[in-house]
Amino acid sequence: MNSNYEQPSGPFINENEFSTGSGYYSNDNAFINLRQLSLERKDLAVVKDNGLYVYRNDNNAISSSNYQYISDGVGTSLSVGNFNNYNSYEDALVINGTHVKVYLNDGSGQLYQSPSVDLNISTSNQLKAKLARVLNQIQPYNLSEQVKKDIVVADGQNIIIYKNNSDNTVSYYQTLNVGFAITDFELSDISRRGWNDLIVVGNSGKMKVFLNSDGAILSAPIYDYTGSSAYIYNNSIITTSDLGKTGFKDIIVATYGGFISIFQNSGYGTFFNQTQPQQVLNLQNPSLIFDKIKTVDVYNTGGIALVLSKSGGSLNNFQIFRFNPSIPNTIPQPPITTKDYYFDGSLWRPRIHIDKNNVRDFNNNNNFELFKKSPNTNNSWVSLGMASGDYVDYAEFCIVSSDAPNVPRDNCFYYAKSTDLTNLVSNPSNSVSFSVGINNPNPVGDVVNDNLSNGNKEKTFEVSKTYSVSNFPNPFNPVTNIFFNIPKESKVTIKIYNTLGQEIQTLTDRNYGIGNHIVEFNAGNLPSGIYFYRITAGEFTKVNRLMLIK
Repeated sequence: MNSNYEQPSGPFINENEFSTGSGYYSNDNAFINLRQLSLERKDLAVVKDNGLYVYRNDNNAISSSNYQYISDGVGTSLSVGNFNNYNSYEDALVINGTHVKVYLNDGSGQLYQSPSVDLNISTSNQLKAKLARVLNQIQPYNLSEQVKKDIVVADGQNIIIYKNNSDNTVSYYQTLNVGFAITDFELSDISRRGWNDLIVVGNSGKMKVFLNSDGAILSAPIYDYTGSSAYIYNNSIITTSDLGKTGFKDIIVATYGGFISIFQNSGYGTFFNQTQPQQVLNLQNPSLIFDKIKTVDVYNTGGIALVLSKSGGSLNNFQIFRFNPSIPNTIPQPPITTKDYYFDGSLWRPRIHIDKNNVRDFNNNNNFELFKKSPNTNNSWVSLGMASGDYVDYAEFCIVSSDAPNVPRDNCFYYAKSTDLTNLVSNPSNSVSFSVGINNPNPVGDVVNDNLSNGNKEKTFEVSKTYSVSNFPNPFNPVTNIFFNIPKESKVTIKIYNTLGQEIQTLTDRNYGIGNHIVEFNAGNLPSGIYFYRITAGEFTKVNRLMLIK
């Protein structure tokens, strides 16, 4: 991590931007998918002193004249993303004084002239806002096209989250006071759990990282940096990227004076535990203030370059600095594995889904090597060979039962590696696990006993005609699984409470189909003690006790 970037020779661009007229300054810009040209080719949206402009990307060049102009006040900040529930194009979020406005894509290649959402936040602070998934998992953990981005606002020391109601409206959801004035924030899955965590940065050496626990940002930070203000000073901005290709995203902070600090994510529970950044880049310019920070694979070979921009002192003048990666052709990012169960007509089998995790120089879906450890491999890791994006393991049968407390703990594990076009192999993916039987399953209808480790089909896979819920293990440290069975499709809500009756978190709040389901409760950030979970499914409600022992 100490040599991710080479020092740049200087600004790559020092030119006047195309202008919409004398006196209008560009405040922010972003590429936006208005016409679904491709993931890499988009139009350009710009907020200026007098409104929002859209410039078309035609023939792989941005037009010098605007295609659309929205004169709904001065725009000072811009974010783009999928907010509209009725199409898959991107929408624009604009900060206008104390107003946070969302302009929807009309589905035909431009934005509506009037905002669909107009939040008036009474404040004297300079607002920042972004569109990001908070209440739902990100792809590929959540593949639903109907899951759209929420609105996250930084107001002084507070992060305010507004839930996307999926009908082009929002409702207030959560406020988090971080303890210092926020200069920038980022939503990114730094914990590798499929949820966007929160990173905030402020002046004079202040940065905190907050985990997203299944849709709620936890109030206690997992990382609280209060180090040297030389590394994080005034006007700090941040981004995240997996620079070391470990599968975990690192944090990059650019601050006043041309300092860029890189904080390495060590992953697997510790994440960020360092007292100072692993690498510091210094442009040695005391007056340098960056406006934007991005990471990009400029060579399309895996190495991540760092690109920063700053405004000039004259009208529409700007500069761009690029730090090239020290190793342009690095190993690919590890893939992401998720799991579900496949019913082959008589038994449930483990099914593993493998996602390439946005690796660009990778065009063969069979370039994943899958590894497995189970009682059938003498509990040793073995290679299953090259696999495609979905793999069903017919050598194992899963134990999925309403008799949940008797189900043994997961004893079958899988992970994958990806290979890019230059035959470089990634680090291991995250692992997924199943509870599997250790002997041959009994024939269908032959009920010998209730020993679930024998994979008894009648006992294991029967769908109950009643509701049931239990958890295993209990006591636990720090993870337990809550098993529930529902006889008809229902919306299921499971919430955790402490002994005072205070709600700790919501584990799930969505529709489930008929049958058996499992929800994990990770209490890694909670103290030992007694907790309760309450499940509501249709007309069924039950409260059970949990004991956390650390």
